[in-house]
Amino acid sequence: MTYSDTTSTQTPQVATLTPSHQKRTYMTGTFEMFTLFDLLLTITQGAKSCRLVLPIAGQHAEIITHLGHIVAASYNGKIGERALHTIFLAVEEQNDIEYLVEPLEAFSAETQSIYFKLEEVLKGVTEKLETYREMKAMDALLLQ
Repeated sequence: MTYSDTTSTQTPQVATLTPSHQKRTYMTGTFEMFTLFDLLLTITQGAKSCRLVLPIAGQHAEIITHLGHIVAASYNGKIGERALHTIFLAVEEQNDIEYLVEPLEAFSAETQSIYFKLEEVLKGVTEKLETYREMKAMDALLLQ
């Protein structure tokens, strides 16, 4: 995980991701050492609004948090809870996906597609991931 303050002369660590504002603190990294769960726990702890951007398979994925809640998610034509589950599954498959987290100065309710406390989201995503992992294990057994 890399924290950067763009008010300095540093350039972003992830070339494929560019902060939307050049004079803000932002965070970049990959999921090789920790999970998307961990990252969302970290960014929802504060009272600020954040935008998490993930370039997954050439598509732009985005999760927006506001005051400890996940309030919007979009990926590959999906929005809301469906997008969020798809993002988690994609990160499960490819843990070297780079991410960018940046603060949002203002949050507009018009962009809201979901409104979940993180615990609710994690419960739903955990169930989906368990089902996904079971199916993957069954496929591996069938191929033997």
